[in-house]
Parts: sequence; structure tokens; C-alpha cells
Amino acid sequence: LLDGLPSAKEYDYCVWKGVDPEFHPYGACFHDIGEKLSTGLLEWLRSKGAKVIIVGGLATDYCVKTTVLQLLKSGSWKVVVNAAACRGIAPETVETAWNEMIDAGALVLENADAISDYIKNQ
Repeated sequence: LLDGLPSAKEYDYCVWKGVDPEFHPYGACFHDIGEKLSTGLLEWLRSKGAKVIIVGGLATDYCVKTTVLQLLKSGSWKVVVNAAACRGIAPETVETAWNEMIDAGALVLENADAISDYIKNQ
């Protein structure tokens, strides 16, 4: 993990992705490209009664986009993307990814302050 973040054991739930190339089809919700083998994330979020999911990560145009679309397809929660916490591969594919996420129902906000304001006003 990045410097300054909690250690892996300090999180409530961790999804291990990118460890095995056979189990890395971009999204955090499934291990397989057919979206049949769950990572357990969706089930865990449901068990916690999650209402808002905040997403950030690498790469905006692949892993972030796929995760956001999986979350939107699989739950009744609001999905918020922290744009400042995302980095993409190429400007063209990043722009397309933002549009796909927004069109699917994600709320893309500029940074953590904007997310905090959004949550306070709910």
C-alpha cells in the first residue's frame, strides 16, 4: 500500500487483485471475466447495509470503471467516484470511462472535500 495509508489488516475488508493473472479481469467485485466468481465484496457491502460506496484507484479507464459498473449493476447503493483519487492510462480512454460511469449512474466528484459536502447534504 501507499505510504500514509493503514496497513492491510487495519481495513474492514480487502479485495486482493492483480496477484494472479488468471484472476484479474479489472473489477474488484469478481475474480473472473464472466463475473461468476465473486471476490465477496458485493456480499460484504450488502451485509453491512452500505448505502454509498466511494471509489478511487488505478486505472480510471480499466479497473476503476469496471468496478464502478459492477457496483452499479449489483446493488441499490449510490456509487461516488473520487476523481482526485483516480489515475488513468490514456486521456482518451479516461474521458470515455468518465462518461460511461456517469451514464450508468455514478456520481463523479472532484475530490474528498466535494464528497464530504455531498454526504453532509444527504
